[in-house]
Amino acid sequence: MKKSMNAIKSIRTCLNDYTCGWKNSEALTVIAKASGEIQVEAGSHDYVREKLGSLNGWADKLYSPRKHALWGTEMVRHFILCDCDGVEMYLERLRKEAS
Repeated sequence: MKKSMNAIKSIRTCLNDYTCGWKNSEALTVIAKASGEIQVEAGSHDYVREKLGSLNGWADKLYSPRKHALWGTEMVRHFILCDCDGVEMYLERLRKEAS
């Protein structure tokens, strides 16, 4: 699960490094790549798949000039971080159960 934890960290770093509220293909690529790494390592857990889908949907809104307007960039960023937290806690629980 170390790869997944590093991927979650890279999503959080991306949110801090890239300006929100504007089109940013590079940020979306970083998030999509990290999500893919998490999905591969996590396997077929529905919860992880659901959270990653939500995370990518919010990222699409965050790095768009208009899609974030209904919620504001800080709220959309918060939603992404909550999805990261959910995936991280779930993976940590799986790791503990496997030990």
